[in-house]
Amino acid sequence: MKAIILAAGKGTRLGEIGKSGPKCLIRIGNKAIIEHQIGALKSNGISDISVVIGYYADRVREALKNAGVKFYLNKYYGKTGMLESLFCARDELNDEAIILYGDVIFKPDLIKNLLKEKNDFCLVVDGKKEVKGDTKVKIIGSLVKDISKNLSPEESSGKYIGIAKFSKKAISTIYNRIKALIDNGGIKEYPSPSYLIMWLIEKGNKIHVAYIDNLLYEEIDDSEDLERAKNKFAGL
Repeated sequence: MKAIILAAGKGTRLGEIGKSGPKCLIRIGNKAIIEHQIGALKSNGISDISVVIGYYADRVREALKNAGVKFYLNKYYGKTGMLESLFCARDELNDEAIILYGDVIFKPDLIKNLLKEKNDFCLVVDGKKEVKGDTKVKIIGSLVKDISKNLSPEESSGKYIGIAKFSKKAISTIYNRIKALIDNGGIKEYPSPSYLIMWLIEKGNKIHVAYIDNLLYEEIDDSEDLERAKNKFAGL
């Protein structure tokens, strides 16, 4: 099992905090967000970890120089979406993997629970109904049927928190789709993983869900999220 952390972008919604450095290096408790992530992954036996960097890339390299991770640089992080960032680490898209955003802090139990899921495609979802500008999902049974920031509260079953697990077969499907989009110039129509997930659904793939207790994580988009994370994870 591999892990790929997408940490190339700017934290624009964090205002001045986001301008001063990469969001993944914001300290919560005694460590940076990405150090919490790496620790949680390694405590669950995942040591093959890659980090896609871009914004303040040198700072991330320096902060993680002793972490035993691999780095992939997205030189065009300001103009590209997450799928293009993911494809910067295409050499790693050859085996089962957990793919996660670099702005989610979580406890090791989240990864422990996710590893129990054996389906090809599995998204980590918080089932709370009231979400702001987050990526929402519509779930029927145990399968994702729609995913978008524009889902209405009535349609939404919860929010996708930016962590997913894919089998080797699923990773191959994802690799081939992103490569095709890049080769044919269509990648600009797919700026985020949500678009890829919808394409997978339309092609008949079953996208399963691993529900998560919101006490185990915090996705940090803005200053309110950051303050909540600092309070929730102060002792770590």
